[in-house]
Amino acid sequence: MHLGAICLAASAALPAAGAFEDEHPVFPADDAVVGREIHFFIGADGRPDPAETYRIEVALDDDFEQIVAVFDSGEKRTGWSVATRYDVGDVPEQYRPQFEVGIHYFARGRLSDGVYYWRVSKSLAGGAYEVLDRPVRFVVDTVPPEPVTDLTLLRDRDGTLVLRWSPVDSDGKGDPERVAGFRVYQYTKVLRMYRPLTRYIIAESTEPEVRVPLAAIDDSRIVFFRVQAVDEVGNEEGRSRPKRIGEIETTRTINADQLTDPAYLKRLAEEQR
Repeated sequence: MHLGAICLAASAALPAAGAFEDEHPVFPADDAVVGREIHFFIGADGRPDPAETYRIEVALDDDFEQIVAVFDSGEKRTGWSVATRYDVGDVPEQYRPQFEVGIHYFARGRLSDGVYYWRVSKSLAGGAYEVLDRPVRFVVDTVPPEPVTDLTLLRDRDGTLVLRWSPVDSDGKGDPERVAGFRVYQYTKVLRMYRPLTRYIIAESTEPEVRVPLAAIDDSRIVFFRVQAVDEVGNEEGRSRPKRIGEIETTRTINADQLTDPAYLKRLAEEQR
């Protein structure tokens, strides 16, 4: 990645031998669902010209009479980046940077929940902006799924703990939800707030059931489990930065010696009376 950045910086300093061509909206694609962090990507061919600037407009209608956000690379460069494979032809394939050639813009927390349309325009050397291609419809979803209910804990014949819960099909507002999976957290003591911290995750599942091996616990310890639903864009109750299912490492080894002793729980309960 560092090599790609060097090549990109070097190519920008050279006289432009042309400009990007065939720019077109790629993502969000038609009817794509995105979360708080939105990655706008404009595909293109060729190499960038320093005189080129781009503008992304977001509206509530496809006629763009109700524009709610404008991101202009000519006015503010923050969040914008340009990717090109220029001058990496002699770099071995395994060392080449992996990126999509074109124009990228990252926006976080700029749009509330709802249906939007976006389009991109281009200006060359300070001239008028020209709209490229057609508007694209997308959906912003920042509401996490509703809490899991009917969580049960059973011990199988071999000692394995089996956690089961009811499927989740709506979000925190009661609207239909597309749940991508569930995260299972293991806590070693009673906490006033069960925050969904990464270090407590022991499993991810696409089904409403998880099996915890006997090696994770023993009869002299007490463990608390929490299950939370995650939607397709990574929204999860209590997690400020969305993480999609599969983006968090869940192979942490569970050490029974670190689990809370019942005597500690008794003392804690007495202190909170």
